[in-house]
Amino acid sequence: MEKFLSTLKSFPKFISESIEETKKLTFPTKASVIAGTSAVFIVSIILSIYIFLIDFIVSQIIAYIIKVFGG
Repeated sequence: MEKFLSTLKSFPKFISESIEETKKLTFPTKASVIAGTSAVFIVSIILSIYIFLIDFIVSQIIAYIIKVFGG
């Protein structure tokens, strides 16, 4: 019970310190957000095309092996 009361007493201090820390935050600019989002989008597209091509090539090789050696 004492621990709970001590926690309860320190709660207003925690809130005031949290508000002070929140005032120190800086947010990214619109240009920075757009640049980061664009980079993620482009890398995602390139990676999906790469994975698609690898998957297609491997599936064609496996289909050829099955066709040649029976199955």
